Formats: sequence, structure tokens, C-alpha cells
Amino acid sequence: MARHAKGVLGRVRLGTGATPCAFLLPPLLADLKRRFPDLDITVTTGNSADIVRAVDENLLDIGLVTLPVTGRIFDVAPLFDERFVAIAPLGTDLPDSVTAKTLAKHPLILYEPGANTRRITDEWLISGGTDVKPLMSFGSVDAIKEMVAAGLGAALVPEIALRAGDRERLEVRPVTPPLSRRSALVLRRDKRLDRALRETLAALRTLADLDEELGRS
Repeated sequence: MARHAKGVLGRVRLGTGATPCAFLLPPLLADLKRRFPDLDITVTTGNSADIVRAVDENLLDIGLVTLPVTGRIFDVAPLFDERFVAIAPLGTDLPDSVTAKTLAKHPLILYEPGANTRRITDEWLISGGTDVKPLMSFGSVDAIKEMVAAGLGAALVPEIALRAGDRERLEVRPVTPPLSRRSALVLRRDKRLDRALRETLAALRTLADLDEELGRS
């Protein structure tokens, strides 16, 4: 959990996954802090199901999670799609686009069971005629990248989780058929929108621009 700024504007409790927290939120939260120094934000990371449950129980105000989300109590606003890519150790002979069967020729390093992302990647592998038998499973995309870079296997990761240096130490390829996950903002329909929450929501909604940016990349 990370705390940002203290003051009188209000407090917002945000929950999200480790990947958005590490790769999307830092500049957004820094901008919010610059514009609203009295805004107090706490950020909690976890699986989408746990974040949604915490929003339902009013332990969190907003969730930035992976769809699907069910329940009439929630207001769900889709934001952007995260495209997945295949990664393998540098020097691995990979085709221009990787299928499930091609990826499965290597030991698989996947997300931990129970997460929406693991379900999505499992479905992609199974639909491609591949058994899901990972060598290792992790809750951290950075841990997955490190294991792949060390030569222990191949993986599927969101493209936004690749830093500039990762492409110098990993083989990175698009996948066929394309694989993506949709992220959305979730809050209770009966949530009172005070100024702190309104300003935070407005900033988070700018992440919808990622769809256009990722489409150009």
C-alpha cells in the first residue's frame, strides 16, 4: 500500500493489480499530487476478484480491474485493452507471430492461478490445442520477466509491462490469434462522489486514451 499527499481535499482508496500500479499509475498519481496537493490517495494491489470484493464491502472506493465484473451494485466503465505478447530468452528462435503450440514447445512461466489474467491466458492456450502445464507461476509480471530472461522458459505478458530495456534482453513477439484483456473502473453505484473522488476518477478515465496509443504501436 502506498500513500500520496495529506490534507483536507479528501481521501480516496484505490485498488488495482500489480501491473497497472507499476506501469500506469505513477505518472498519473504524480500529476494528481501536483495539481491537488491536499488529495490523499491510498493504493492497494491485489487480484481483480479481491479488489472488486473490497469495493463491494466499501473497503475501497475505486477498483481498476480486469473484466469481467458482475453485480448490479457496480458501475463498470471499460477503459482500455491490454494486448499480450509472447516473450522468450534472448536468442530463442521464434516466428514473427507466436501460436499457442509454438509457445508450448518451451517451458511455460505463467501468472498465478486464481487471477483473471491466468484464466485469460489459460483459455488462449487451451483454444490453441495446448495443455496448460506451467513450469512456474508468479503473481508478479516482473518476476515472470526475470525468469524468462534467465533462460528458464517462455511466457505471455501484457505489452505495457515491457520496459525499454526488456526488449534488449528478451525476444518479444505478437501472438496469433491476438490476446488481450480489458481493464475497467469499478465503483459502487451508491458511492457518494465528493470532490476528491471526482478528481481521481477524471484522472483515471484518461487511461482510456491507451486504446488509441496501443493501437498505433
